[in-house]
Amino acid sequence: MNHANPLTRFIALPLAAVLFAPITTMGQSESESQRQMARQMAQWMDTAWNRQPDSGMSNIRLLMRHGGSPFAGKISVHTEFSFRAIARRTTTQGFNPNGNGRWVFEGLEPGDYQLHVSGSGRFSGFSWTQAVTLEAGDRPVFEIEVPG
Repeated sequence: MNHANPLTRFIALPLAAVLFAPITTMGQSESESQRQMARQMAQWMDTAWNRQPDSGMSNIRLLMRHGGSPFAGKISVHTEFSFRAIARRTTTQGFNPNGNGRWVFEGLEPGDYQLHVSGSGRFSGFSWTQAVTLEAGDRPVFEIEVPG
C-alpha cells in the first residue's frame, strides 16, 4: 500500500486537475482563461485515459454515453457531474466528459469503493452507483448512460 504523504500526492496531481476540481458553480460567466483551461482539461483526458496508473495506485475511467454514442460534455469549468469515491474517506470531484465521452479519476489507493456519479443543472436527479474492489494497477472502465 502506498503510504506517501497526502500533501505530496496532492502536489503531484496535474495542475489542470487541481485547478479544475473545486470549480463546480453553474450559471456564472467564464473568462477566456477559464475556457482555455477547460479545453486543455478535455484534451488531457485522452492522454490520461491511456496512461498506466502511478505505482501502487488505480485509475477509474468513466465512459459517458447517450443513445449508445459517446456523450460530449460541455467544455466548461462549470461542471455538470460530480464523481465520488467513497471508502475510509470520501473523494469528490466535479467533471464534464470530453468529446469522446471520457473522464478519468487518477490515483486511487487499492481497496473497496462505492463509486457515485450524480448530475446537476440539466442533469439534476441523475445518479449512478457502483461498488468496486480496486487492486494496484487497475484501470476499470465503467460505461454510464446519460439521460435526455
